[in-house]
Amino acid sequence: MKNKAALLFGALAVVVAGVTIFNIYLNHNISNTTASKQIQVTNESLQEENKELKKQLSEVRPSAQEQQKRDYLNTVNQFIDVSYHREKEGFEERKKVAKSIMDKELYEQFYPSEKFVYGDSYTSNPNDLQLYLQQYDGGARRGRSDC
Repeated sequence: MKNKAALLFGALAVVVAGVTIFNIYLNHNISNTTASKQIQVTNESLQEENKELKKQLSEVRPSAQEQQKRDYLNTVNQFIDVSYHREKEGFEERKKVAKSIMDKELYEQFYPSEKFVYGDSYTSNPNDLQLYLQQYDGGARRGRSDC
């Protein structure tokens, strides 16, 4: 009888240990699954927040200093284009732009006559306007595609 009681006690202990180990295993899996889902939800909400912040950033107007710098660089770009771009096509448009951004003396230096004097086949186009702008900008625009 003592053997049966010891055997029954041993079997009960093994069953309790097995159930305990199984519960620990299930708890661990449920915790991992819950944590994984929570991380996934957090990740998705952070990605949405990031998209919203990028959208807000693109809508933000530049500071006065940045806007002044952009205006200056745009004027420099226009100046180089109207000063050194020489071909008959578009001459009148470049001449109008030049008159609006140059003083009278400079304008007369670059546009001494009312008509295009170089002939129909003459062309001279500045090919790397960004080089000067990059030097002015301290090279901050190098490697960027929005130049």
